[in-house]
Amino acid sequence: MSGMIPLFRVFMSEEAVEDVAGTLRSGFITQGKKVQEFEAALQKYLDFEFGVTVNSATSGLMLALRLAGVEPGDKVISTPMTCSATNEAIALMGADIVWADVNEYGNIDPKSVTSRLQDTGAAAIVAVDWGGLPCDYEALRMYGLPIIEDAAHAFGATYHGKSISQSGGDFVVYSFQAIKHLTTGDGGLVTMHNEIAYERGKLLRWYGLDREGSDSMRSRQDIRELGWKFHMNDIAATLGLANLKEMDWVLERHRKNAAFYDKNLQEFRPDWPRDRESSSWVYTIQVRDPIGFETYAKENGFGASQVHRRNDEYSIFEKYRNDDLPGLDRFAAGMVCIPCGWWVTAADQLRIIEAVWDWQNLDSSPRA
Repeated sequence: MSGMIPLFRVFMSEEAVEDVAGTLRSGFITQGKKVQEFEAALQKYLDFEFGVTVNSATSGLMLALRLAGVEPGDKVISTPMTCSATNEAIALMGADIVWADVNEYGNIDPKSVTSRLQDTGAAAIVAVDWGGLPCDYEALRMYGLPIIEDAAHAFGATYHGKSISQSGGDFVVYSFQAIKHLTTGDGGLVTMHNEIAYERGKLLRWYGLDREGSDSMRSRQDIRELGWKFHMNDIAATLGLANLKEMDWVLERHRKNAAFYDKNLQEFRPDWPRDRESSSWVYTIQVRDPIGFETYAKENGFGASQVHRRNDEYSIFEKYRNDDLPGLDRFAAGMVCIPCGWWVTAADQLRIIEAVWDWQNLDSSPRA
């Protein structure tokens, strides 16, 4: 057996290594020209109207919630099937979380959103593109609420034939954390359609000050609104600029691997909607005893994980508990993710596919 096939792996171009050395020697390493260049390159690649880079997607979520008008005490409808950072951002803004159920893809279920809105008012909806598959944003827009799209898994995904920055949420938050398609070491991006929100976002990411202002260290600017230290730096932006040049190839490999799994593991996942294209950050299947499968996968030379725990089980979210989440119960009970990234070879996939089928056939237990 060859070496362990990891579930995740950092993509770093050779050009990034060289370019960062130049930035480090330049004498300017915080937010500057490289950040501006990176934002311009991202705008061209992702086809968005306005966008603000930040130091993490978590910061981006908090910024998006603020720009969407969410205030302390407001209710925000969100999904529990995500990284805890999604919902910690809501709680840290002082808002109350209302759990919506998820569908068979792990995405927020618009029908559940309808029922939650009948029970309680809400200031915004937070939707997560699980594994890189966009949610049903056409249905979610019918509610007339601001939509914050957590696209941490979904760099390069499309909805109705367009970039999710154009066709998805009112605010789309991308992650450039280490193991995402595109990495800046850590970082994020918030895209939006409103120029006023954009100008405000640029101020809020750095203490309410305009970093593009030319006065003496911005010491004569007035701060009109409290802000954070959420800005990206030139080191991270330099990494991003170099790695972005390779993203067509990276995304193609992820999607090609996912398509091969689709043909050979169709018993283990539902068919995807045809009106959207996933970035295939991870490939999620449904198996019996997913925790046991993780150990079995390791014994067979590849990584597997549920990646994120359903958030409603965390103690920090206990006060938002809702037992009426049957879709989540079904999805979380059997889901596990297998390697799908650019580093996975055809031979690797054949080994993984064989192991998945062998696991299911170890006994006659019904599939999740």
